[in-house]
Amino acid sequence: YIDEILAKRKEQWMMYYKEIRNPHTAFAKYDLNNVDYNYSYFPVVVESEELLLKMMDVLEKNGIQTRRYFYPSLNTLNYVKYYSCPVSESISSRIFCLPLYYQLTKQEQQSIIDLINKGC
Repeated sequence: YIDEILAKRKEQWMMYYKEIRNPHTAFAKYDLNNVDYNYSYFPVVVESEELLLKMMDVLEKNGIQTRRYFYPSLNTLNYVKYYSCPVSESISSRIFCLPLYYQLTKQEQQSIIDLINKGC
């Protein structure tokens, strides 16, 4: 069933990609014609950690689970030698993943998109 699952995830990923229009959000741009992408995650970067926490809270209050993405920045873990990585540290505090899974319905996904576009 892997081809069916990947096709569905691609459809969901593309829906987020095309319909999220919040000016305070950004996400990676891919040349999907020249890569094999598995559509496993849909990370969203926002302008501030405060906005990220607000969005995650509103989504959670609406029954939508999200998760932070590569947080905290790996260079800040207490078991590795610290090196300053300002870009990683900044992005890790402002990035989270939207739900993306086989059973996610278009209606549920549209609700997520609507909340993101309203700024939560």
